[in-house]
Amino acid sequence: MGNRRALEEAFPLLLQEARTLGEPLSLIYWDLNGLKALNDREGHAVGDQALKSLAQALRNLSRRRDVAFRIGGDEFVSLHLGLKAEEIPALIARLQENLPYQVAAGGLLVEGEDLEVLLKETDKRMYRAKRARKGL
Repeated sequence: MGNRRALEEAFPLLLQEARTLGEPLSLIYWDLNGLKALNDREGHAVGDQALKSLAQALRNLSRRRDVAFRIGGDEFVSLHLGLKAEEIPALIARLQENLPYQVAAGGLLVEGEDLEVLLKETDKRMYRAKRARKGL
């Protein structure tokens, strides 16, 4: 799984491929909820296992043309070539159903070339989803 730098290198290439093929490109921002509390309660080995579980779930969920990146402590981003906007919620739900840990996510169809703007927007969507799951 790539890191933040790999995301920054891969994004323009995938965006160009999407445009060349005339296919959508979707970006999803993932967050493992409660990692600090898990580390504090059960130890860092358990927290590390939770991160590995999320990374593996992202790999298992992915199709051949999907890529995922760990961009922060408990934050991941995935890019999905050919995934339409209306398909994003089902993909998020499928991953959430198959993990023993709570994961929040927000996604969008990529429109524009500024990765930072897209990351900020998907981060906002992820936090809205997190608050909605908590009933806030």
